Amino acid sequence: MVVSSISNNMKITCYLFTALFALFSVLQINDAAQYGNHDSWFWLLLYACTAITTFLHARRPLPFAALTAGIGFAVGACLFRLQDAVGNFDFAGLFRATAVPANMNAATQQPNEAAGLLLVAIWLTVLAWHVRPRQSRQTQS
Repeated sequence: MVVSSISNNMKITCYLFTALFALFSVLQINDAAQYGNHDSWFWLLLYACTAITTFLHARRPLPFAALTAGIGFAVGACLFRLQDAVGNFDFAGLFRATAVPANMNAATQQPNEAAGLLLVAIWLTVLAWHVRPRQSRQTQS
């Protein structure tokens, strides 16, 4: 059973994160010009879906299973993104970001994308953790 409402503090937090993920979505529009690729649609969609999910969760908490599906997708995509060209995991790739515009290229894109996926996974984990204890308490009553 899903909880029908959440605390005002959590609602405010959800609305703030809705705005944050909506902003992230809008910022993806320039990916083609910045990196010379055309996968910005994926990142725009990922952040927009996270913003919508967060907004809906603020209105009425989402089921634990739906949130864990999102977590699984984000973690799986992050692990996929952390592979090098031959399929070996490169966990150090998360720490190769650069703030020097002249050095921004596809190698810089990997840590940015992996970190974004981790951020989505962490936030969805917070939402799932917030819902899960209440669901188990209600089923015990």
